[in-house]
Amino acid sequence: DVWAMGTILYELATQKVAYTGETLAATVVHITSGKPPPITTLRPDAPPAFVELVDRAISTDPARRIVTIEELRAGLKNALEPRLRAATPVQGVGPLPRASSPAIVARASSPAISVQGVTTLPAKRSLAVWLIGTAALAAILATVLVLALH
Repeated sequence: DVWAMGTILYELATQKVAYTGETLAATVVHITSGKPPPITTLRPDAPPAFVELVDRAISTDPARRIVTIEELRAGLKNALEPRLRAATPVQGVGPLPRASSPAIVARASSPAISVQGVTTLPAKRSLAVWLIGTAALAAILATVLVLALH
């Protein structure tokens, strides 16, 4: 669900739950008629493309809303990928620090490659890893929501 993933991305970026209320009914009203605080008020360093993507994912306006999870995935990749490229920093966010000699480490036990602390997976596995991670985050969020509502 695009909306659920949008709320997870919001929480991951801000460390705050997007929609809350004193009761379940108040939370539902907030979800259907309110908006969470803008990400930039909690994370001024957030890339504008990421902020726009999350806003569209959780939008209640059908004309603005992202329709498919694939569109959200592609948008997320485009919004965050420049942060990983030191040559093309995101506006307002500095480039990654450069080491005196970049360390590229490939482990036999893991297909991941680490470059200056940034881990990337080969393209074939990245979608599967992303889907598993998304499912795990969704399960955690659902558990937290159920516990919070009881």
